[in-house]
Amino acid sequence: MLPGRHRKTPYESLRDHVRRQLRWADAARLIRPDVFNDLHHWSGLKLFSLQYYVVMYSTILPDFLKFLRKDQMVYVDILAGAGLNRIAEAGDFLPGSTIIAAEAPSKKFDYVLALENDPDRSAALTKRLAQVRPRQSFEVIPYDAEWHADTITGFLEERNAHYLAFIDYEGLGGFSWQSMESLLEHSGDLFITFLPGWARVAGRAWDADIKKLQWLVGPELASSARNLDGLFTGYVDQIKDYRENVIDIPIRSGGSYEYELIFAARETRGKSPWLRGVEDLRSHLLNLTADDVVRAIREIRAEKPT
Repeated sequence: MLPGRHRKTPYESLRDHVRRQLRWADAARLIRPDVFNDLHHWSGLKLFSLQYYVVMYSTILPDFLKFLRKDQMVYVDILAGAGLNRIAEAGDFLPGSTIIAAEAPSKKFDYVLALENDPDRSAALTKRLAQVRPRQSFEVIPYDAEWHADTITGFLEERNAHYLAFIDYEGLGGFSWQSMESLLEHSGDLFITFLPGWARVAGRAWDADIKKLQWLVGPELASSARNLDGLFTGYVDQIKDYRENVIDIPIRSGGSYEYELIFAARETRGKSPWLRGVEDLRSHLLNLTADDVVRAIREIRAEKPT
């Protein structure tokens, strides 16, 4: 850092990111304003994490494509949503993950591939993406991501692409461990939400829940884990079979609720050039809670126009 230059605090960094997100959300609301996802304020920390990394990834990766023997940089949103989120505690809106990936990069992704099975949400997301990207540079698949795991991997192979994938689970469904393994076999970085609700069924005798957990994390881990720590450690170990660098990023509500955002990347010569940035991001999140998201939104909305 240069002498006399102010280093941003975690909250200042969050607020700067939220400021941009609010502009993107306002634009997204001009299209199908009745279609959005209802989320809680801790989702703002997850979106901040994605935006933080997208900027860094899109700045560095284009210079590494040749080294990686790849031709394109692609964003894949596995459980995409509508492209617009209503944040309950703030009474306001933030953009969806796919819109952040379309708007935030310093160099745009060559292609954006999103999957969303709700017809209204997938249609709204398509129209919102068309506002900010050429129509031929993205696709929204309006079906279950699980049905299209082969489509995703085939697409990556066809384009010889390095990917950034966002897999934002909401419960015990959406994208199986078998499909996750298929994605992990291809070159790319991932953000995966690991929810505490997954562990609540570990060790129980509820057949339906156990079968869902087996589908989600794999049968061996679902059968052996008995608590959150065991399930999380086992899940991370499984990912490490495919990615050398796995970093857990805490997402804290400010109350009792907390979950992990898992980042996974392959090792590269001299280590991943953006790994230090992910460690900085994790350090920020250790000093932030979801209440800071609400605070940032309200402060920005209260500012007088200049």
